[in-house]
Amino acid sequence: MQQKEFEETVEEVKTIKAITPKEIKKIVRPQFEANPELFYPTKVFDKFGFSRCKCPKCGAYFWRHTEKKTTCGDSNCEGKYSFIGVGTGKGAKGNKITYADAWNGFKKSLTSARVPCTAIDRYPVVARWRNDVDYVAAGIYCFQPFCVTGEMDPPANPLICPQFCVRFNDLDNIGLTGRHYSGFIMLGIQTFNYPDKYVFFKEECVEFNYRWLTEELEINPDDITFIEDVWAGGGNLGPSVEYFVNGLEVGNMVFMQYKYFHDGSYEELPIKIIDTGIGLERIPWLVNGSPTSYFDVFAGAFAFLAQKLQVEYSNDVWKAFGPYSCLLNVDEVENVDKTWEFISSQIGYDVQTIKREIEQLKDMYIILDHTRTVMMVVTDGSLPSNVGGGSNIRNIIRRVFAVLKKNNWWDKLGMDGLLQLFQEHKNDLAKLYGPFGEYKSFDQIIKQEYERWAKTDDDKKVKLEKLLKQKNNQLSIDDWIFAMSTHGIPADTISQISKLPIPGNLYAELADRAARITKAPEAILYNTVHIPETTNLYYQTPKDGKFQAKIVTIFSNVQQQNLPNIVILNQSAFYPFGGGQENDQGWLTIQGERYFVNNVQKVGKAVLHILEKPLPNQVDTYVGLDVQAEIDLDRRSILRNHHTATHIVFAACRRVLGPHVWQNGAHKSVHNAHLDITHFAPLTKEQEQAIENEVNKIILSAKQINKGFMNKADAEKEYGFRLYQGGIVPGNELRVVNIDGIDVEACCGTHCDSTSEVGWVRILKTQKLQDGVVRLYYVAGVEQLKDMYIILDHTRTVMMVVTDGSLPSNVGGGSNIRNIIRRVFAVLKKNNWWDKLGMDGLLQLFQEHKNDLAKLYGPFGEYKSFDQIIKQEYERWAKTDDDKKVKLEKLLKQKNNQLSIDDWIFAMSTHGIPADTISQISKLPIPGNLYAELADRAARITKAPEAILYNTVHIPETTNLYYQTPKDGKFQAKIVTIFSNVQQQNLPNIVILNQSAFYPFGGGQENDQGWLTIQGERYFVNNVQKVGKAVLHILEKPLPNQVDTYVGLDVQAEIDLDRRSILRNHHTATHIVFAACRRVLGPHVWQNGAHKSVHNAHLDITHFAPLTKEQEQAIENEVNKIILSAKQINKGFMNKADAEKEYGFRLYQGGIVPGNELRVVNIDGIDVEACCGTHCDSTSEVGWVRILKTQKLQDGVVRLYYVAGVKTIEVLNSEGEMINSLVKLWSISKNQLVEEGSKIFQEKKHYESAYNQLKAELIKSQMKYVIDGPNQRTLIQSNEQNPTAYFSEIGKYIQQLKDSKKGLLFVADTFIYGAFGENNFNVEELSKQIEEEGQQLKMNKQNKISVKDGKKTIQVNDVLTFSILGKFNKNKATKYLKEQGFAQF
Repeated sequence: MQQKEFEETVEEVKTIKAITPKEIKKIVRPQFEANPELFYPTKVFDKFGFSRCKCPKCGAYFWRHTEKKTTCGDSNCEGKYSFIGVGTGKGAKGNKITYADAWNGFKKSLTSARVPCTAIDRYPVVARWRNDVDYVAAGIYCFQPFCVTGEMDPPANPLICPQFCVRFNDLDNIGLTGRHYSGFIMLGIQTFNYPDKYVFFKEECVEFNYRWLTEELEINPDDITFIEDVWAGGGNLGPSVEYFVNGLEVGNMVFMQYKYFHDGSYEELPIKIIDTGIGLERIPWLVNGSPTSYFDVFAGAFAFLAQKLQVEYSNDVWKAFGPYSCLLNVDEVENVDKTWEFISSQIGYDVQTIKREIEQLKDMYIILDHTRTVMMVVTDGSLPSNVGGGSNIRNIIRRVFAVLKKNNWWDKLGMDGLLQLFQEHKNDLAKLYGPFGEYKSFDQIIKQEYERWAKTDDDKKVKLEKLLKQKNNQLSIDDWIFAMSTHGIPADTISQISKLPIPGNLYAELADRAARITKAPEAILYNTVHIPETTNLYYQTPKDGKFQAKIVTIFSNVQQQNLPNIVILNQSAFYPFGGGQENDQGWLTIQGERYFVNNVQKVGKAVLHILEKPLPNQVDTYVGLDVQAEIDLDRRSILRNHHTATHIVFAACRRVLGPHVWQNGAHKSVHNAHLDITHFAPLTKEQEQAIENEVNKIILSAKQINKGFMNKADAEKEYGFRLYQGGIVPGNELRVVNIDGIDVEACCGTHCDSTSEVGWVRILKTQKLQDGVVRLYYVAGVEQLKDMYIILDHTRTVMMVVTDGSLPSNVGGGSNIRNIIRRVFAVLKKNNWWDKLGMDGLLQLFQEHKNDLAKLYGPFGEYKSFDQIIKQEYERWAKTDDDKKVKLEKLLKQKNNQLSIDDWIFAMSTHGIPADTISQISKLPIPGNLYAELADRAARITKAPEAILYNTVHIPETTNLYYQTPKDGKFQAKIVTIFSNVQQQNLPNIVILNQSAFYPFGGGQENDQGWLTIQGERYFVNNVQKVGKAVLHILEKPLPNQVDTYVGLDVQAEIDLDRRSILRNHHTATHIVFAACRRVLGPHVWQNGAHKSVHNAHLDITHFAPLTKEQEQAIENEVNKIILSAKQINKGFMNKADAEKEYGFRLYQGGIVPGNELRVVNIDGIDVEACCGTHCDSTSEVGWVRILKTQKLQDGVVRLYYVAGVKTIEVLNSEGEMINSLVKLWSISKNQLVEEGSKIFQEKKHYESAYNQLKAELIKSQMKYVIDGPNQRTLIQSNEQNPTAYFSEIGKYIQQLKDSKKGLLFVADTFIYGAFGENNFNVEELSKQIEEEGQQLKMNKQNKISVKDGKKTIQVNDVLTFSILGKFNKNKATKYLKEQGFAQF
């Protein structure tokens, strides 16, 4: 039963190796350099007095305003920053600016340009509108891919934006060079030039940037250089112009003209785009001339951290070092030590002093940079993780912890101080972005990260030390990346432990490797470009299940042997798979034939309806035909409820858990739905319950759900990027689903009109899918309520049937009870309700049913074994779960995953698998007629009517004397008639008397025996039967004369009273044993059959498990206690209605009898039954009862064998004699019997084991002889009684026999066993030759053997092993085999 009920995996993203931006730039650069007038804005440079030349240091082409500029202006070529300590432009004149001033001045300049730009708000740094990147790394990322391709309009054109970006490839330079950050603000200028609408391009862009530099910042043109370059990223490519001022790169103007592909090819873009990126952090640094940019950028945060950490540093050293910090870009420096020595020579401080003075400040800047990046990314909706972009966030926050620990700063700052540092960043950035909203879960996320880092620290240290030992303390770049990505150890920690410097290219290499991996393009199986768009009806009439359409075309299904089963219509109300929602299903009626639509997909603008079976005629004959279509509205309703519930569950998660929750994926099926959310820990039971309560509270609020299309820019402006929970879609219009005050999303699925339509939502389970992602499974509406009603119905039925005396079983009516209780378990498990209800809750549910029904039936009595029965059923169901799943999967494989109604019934009745479980595993719907068919088949099975051999209707009733004088062994009677015995060659040996004291067979009690004296002749009566109202006395021998001569004759009759006494005792004992079973085991015990003979008696009872020895003893003790109590046994006839009223239906242990009168046997206070047998007058007459054995007869039925009275004495005497014999045989006392018996048994096992080892050694020797010897076929005489030893041993050597192409036969008195390395021996002929007349031999052979090789099983094919069993002439067999070339061993 245990099947995969939930989809528990994250969809695997297919990736391919892609060319990197660096590689594509290298390919195109020569072409661009050779044709500057084609690719670069040469005219504007001329206009502003700039001339082109080549840098003597780096070889780049650049433009300068004065010939005094001999290099391109890059700091690597200039040798230092020349602005530090003096400032630039207005700053050199004493007019310093702040971080916010820099943005405001830029905005003022660009919004007043001759082609003015519109300033827009920043986008979130988490790029939810893209599926190829996690975070925004450049301003243009916000408009890729759809604005770039023209599928979507940008929010303004042209535009500027202060976009926060993150990059993780320069982490080693942070804190040192002054210009490197993991998170920074890019001042962007983006312009989109369409084929039919020109805005501005290269010339104007240079002009506007130049005017900002010279007019707003008042920079001298002689300080500016423009460098020709190539830019590539995000799949786009084009010439770019970088501009530098006094050694500092200020900005880069990228002119996107091409789209490039993963293989290095590229093509012209129809839309020409400008993407200018300017590092805002560099502007106040450049203008103010500060020693490092971090002074100006982290104003409040730096002041706070410096005060908390009390770090001392020298401004003089920093001012001297600052201009040369540009030389320490570790990605570009070949010899760092030489660079430090050069800087030392230039500024007059020794290397150690410089490093000491800047080291701690560098670490502070790392902390400031990393914490600001973490704050921005987390508040924008991402979480630290071990996978994806979140791994970078985890890496840098752990680097912060490591730096704090290394410098012993954690005690000074602490968690409270760290959290306050994040707030200081918010305060600094509020001057640019406005106030940050409350983010209640932020602190918890950071605390959780710290706890995880602290806990795993020691473990990671051990792993790293192990790696270092393997690598002799020398780590390659691959080893560094392995330790970081696999073990999650920050680079700083690796460096500290290993004492190795961080490789200069480490983070660049990490970024480069990430750049080489891109998502594989989705396979497009069908070309629909030429097909007109399918008109969408599913939004117009979502609750209308029928529509008409025309066939546009038919496609052959490339995934189903090109069968023509894909229909495209001119319009459709079928919802195609999309937005994580499964497609509609239904039917198309084409030319009068009804076709089931089992899949619907949208490809391009066409909707593909995939039929379950192909169309029979030529496809072109269908084009233009009218089609009647019908939607499965039940399925649509479930999917609609699940989709709407997904929006509500998401909203509830954000309310309960916090604003860090974003959708990470979702799926809505008819069985259940799941939502993947970003969250930093598995959900607790309390959180699950809180979310479920919030969901249902929202549902009950009956909020209206508004659905409609909006202009994308308007929607983003009104609702922000929270719209894009399911990703962004191309186009300028969005379908917005707005649950008033609850949730707003861009969504194309089907939704309810009000939250109240969703129905109740139940969270089934939650699980952590991967680091930072949690999945919630839930159901909504009808499906879940249906499951609840199933549970309520089935549990009430089980309660009533079990308390009325039946048990779950694999046979008879009990199989239905087992089926429905197991269905309850399956439904509870499917919905993940078992953890919430549990066994205690389930048992309480049964009690609630009793409470409900007590209003009709009165209180239910105590039923002490009920709980045990339910627990036993659950344990059995749980244990057999995996086994049944295997059996069902085997059946599904045999049937190609298509089950007929017979297969369903077979799986349910033979394997005991509930229908719900079969449906879950097979993904097949339960057949609508399944339970009706089960009932119909059951109705067709009935017990065969008992054969009536004799017609006694015309014969008067035989007067019954056996109740009147049960202890009187003699009576007189007259012969009424004689029957011929149809079962004994019609011999006349059946006598019917007018009255009789003989008890006929009945009620499980064997008949009396005795004698009839007829005409002086004594006849033994060995059988007595009652047919109708007549008693038939069956004689041992036939009457000699004509039968009619006996009619009316007087007869002397005598009963065998010894036999009657034994039977009476056994019958009475049966009542007492039954009563004792109910007392010991519980009220579920009912009689299921009984038999009383002179040898012993047995009673079959309903019980859910085999009896233990302790239970057997307890029952026997209770029986004999009742016997010793000498209870009176009252026997008499009662009116049936009165008897039922007084005693209830427990009367009918042996079944009901016709008529209005019952013979009631009442053992006072012990047992009351309707019974026709013979009974004692007191329990004391029964004598001692001994239980001989018990056994499980079938599922739910146990049989007890026992004896009573004199038979008990016989058993005890027999047991005593056996004990005395063993005592005598072993020469021990009775007290030593158990010890001696155990000892002998253990010795027997030891000798058997030793004997088996000797046999194995013998076979090993024989096989060595056969395999190594000269003979191809060998005959070996065997003394074994059976071939078992050969079955278990020969398999070890079968491969060697195959390799050597040899064979052998073991010939014994009763069998022949053979093994051959080739399948070329005629076993049938051998059997024929040795078979004796009148004897039949049993033959078994196989051509492949499975052999154990350690833990593996190896199959050896094309060999032969066989056995022939039976009686045959051994000498004849030996002679024949020698004639066939077998050599005697």
